[in-house]
Amino acid sequence: MDSSTRNKFSYSHGTPPTCIDEWTMAASNFAMGTTLFLAGSGAYSVDNWLLSRKPALAKNGLFR
Repeated sequence: MDSSTRNKFSYSHGTPPTCIDEWTMAASNFAMGTTLFLAGSGAYSVDNWLLSRKPALAKNGLFR
């Protein structure tokens, strides 16, 4: 491999990205999306949906 080809495929940390890097990012994105779905994002969250269907849950410590 000549120097021009080596520079073309070099990475800042010395090794190319691996499948494990991609799976780690996918798992991280899934976890962040699930967290937003369950607890955040306002009107579209699961806790808001539950409170609109069962307002008595608002007195529960879980929703405070």
